[in-house]
Amino acid sequence: MQSQQKDVTSRTVRSPRPEKVPIKLSTTKKVELPLAQHPSEIAEPLVIAITCGTRSTQLVISRPIGVTNYNKKTDWVITPIEEVESAIAFAEDPSKGRRDAAKQKLRTDTLVGLGEYIIKDGKLYLPDTKTWPEDIATMKANANAAYNEAKRVAKEEYLQACEANNQKPKRDWKYGVSPNHFLKKEFREHEAALDKKLELVPTYAKALKDLDSYETLVGANRDQKQRKLNLAEGLTQEQLVDIVKKKLIHVLTFVPAPPRAAPDNDAEPDDKSGTTTPPLTQKR
Repeated sequence: MQSQQKDVTSRTVRSPRPEKVPIKLSTTKKVELPLAQHPSEIAEPLVIAITCGTRSTQLVISRPIGVTNYNKKTDWVITPIEEVESAIAFAEDPSKGRRDAAKQKLRTDTLVGLGEYIIKDGKLYLPDTKTWPEDIATMKANANAAYNEAKRVAKEEYLQACEANNQKPKRDWKYGVSPNHFLKKEFREHEAALDKKLELVPTYAKALKDLDSYETLVGANRDQKQRKLNLAEGLTQEQLVDIVKKKLIHVLTFVPAPPRAAPDNDAEPDDKSGTTTPPLTQKR
């Protein structure tokens, strides 16, 4: 009988300890964020991860995506991560090519109507053909050819430098200048002056606004404006992390009210209610 009791006691003592469940998130381990495939399309992203173990979600704080009325250097927006890919895909107007062509035609037609351009043999010229003997299309085509050649040479030099330094080339490498850089300086200045003149033409300004009304929207149906954070301007990523943490703690926590002041010693207890009432003063 004693032997059986010892066996029972032994089995009870040696029962297995409950397993410890590892935590899902670590404050020291680096967490890979699902935004690595978009290094240039979304600027300065920060990700807030929320999980209860069985369900998780992420919110992305970044600079405004695509075309918005927000300032891309000072404003921040917050977007559920499931909406980010769609916002990036439609960051630019899908019909941008058609809109750009329509805007260029509007500009040309307006300047022809103002006498700033002339049409000769089906080609577009500046009125002063002695100073500008080439038609505008030829000047722009020559500038574009020079741009393409310069870009090709620059890209080759960049790749050679990466190979020499054993560095991986950037996927989103861009040439530093546009085709307009290869136009004559005098022509660029003349075109800029014409754009200033066009701003004073009400019909042109209205038509241009109608053609340039695209905005990058978010939401399941891409029908919502991006959600701008109501924060001070000029914040860095590090400052933003601190502010978001403090705001979450402030909004989601309950702060008990301060204790009530002790009753006045001169007050007298009310016989029926047990509350105190101020002492009566005698009338003279």
